[in-house]
Amino acid sequence: MANVSDQMSWYYKGHLLEDRARNKVYKLVMELLEDNTKQRLLSKQRQWIKSRDKKALTYIDEEFESREKMNEW
Repeated sequence: MANVSDQMSWYYKGHLLEDRARNKVYKLVMELLEDNTKQRLLSKQRQWIKSRDKKALTYIDEEFESREKMNEW
């Protein structure tokens, strides 16, 4: 039976492979899009990232009362 370190290593390798595959598909799709559609997509992606980060920081603040306490955890 594999130990936890081995399991994490396999998980990480699998994640990297999936990420590379997604990136290849993303690049292919971006090449097919017209410039205005590509710009709209990039804008929406940036909006989503800002929203995701804001929600994550809100969660951290609520869960740990402060980001400094999170580092202590």
